[in-house]
Amino acid sequence: MNKKAYSVPGLKNYFVSRLAKMASERGLKLAGWEDGFWDGYDPLPVEDLNRQGEVYVNPWNNIWEWGSGSNAYKYANAGYKVLHFFV
Repeated sequence: MNKKAYSVPGLKNYFVSRLAKMASERGLKLAGWEDGFWDGYDPLPVEDLNRQGEVYVNPWNNIWEWGSGSNAYKYANAGYKVLHFFV
């Protein structure tokens, strides 16, 4: 097992990186909710996941009053393709 996988953020990065590799091998693009691509403080490095083009993220936690309204911008600035909506 990868030594980086011995922390919670490291384990998530390890898992999502392996998932991205499997998707790439099958010609699929990676997409998911923001929780899957978040290490607790910042988006996971998109370079670790971007094997088949774009990585799409849906940042659902976007409430300004909770301090998370800028999450969509954080993902976009980190290189993700953002699927964003307001309800």
